[in-house]
Amino acid sequence: KAYWGGRLKRLRKQLEQAEAELFTSRLSAMTSHSAARQMAVTRLRRMVRESEERVKELQKWIRNYDSLVEPLLKKLDGIQHFATHDLPRAASSLAQAERTLDDYTRIASEGGAGFETSGTPGEEDEVGSGVSEEKGGEG
Repeated sequence: KAYWGGRLKRLRKQLEQAEAELFTSRLSAMTSHSAARQMAVTRLRRMVRESEERVKELQKWIRNYDSLVEPLLKKLDGIQHFATHDLPRAASSLAQAERTLDDYTRIASEGGAGFETSGTPGEEDEVGSGVSEEKGGEG
């Protein structure tokens, strides 16, 4: 706001000076310099008008700032709550689930080791047939 206020003040001062020079050149009948001075005045008027429009837009934006930003801040607060509360809990739950699954697979592999052999599938058949022969011999 201070930038545009200062710029507008400087431009108005330059415009005033350029208009005075244009008026003086018209009175003295210096036509060659009048055209250049007229272009300078036109350019400065356009710059002043643009700066005034920007100042108006800035003032309107400052007035509406709270109403525009407040809903976004509420959304951001929700995201912040999610990131600080829900996300760590979810990560903790996932880590616990991973540990539980690791324990389950470890227990399953240890418990099943007595019933399984580490050999090839053909060896399992031989072991299985030996067990059935023993049972058949007892009966």
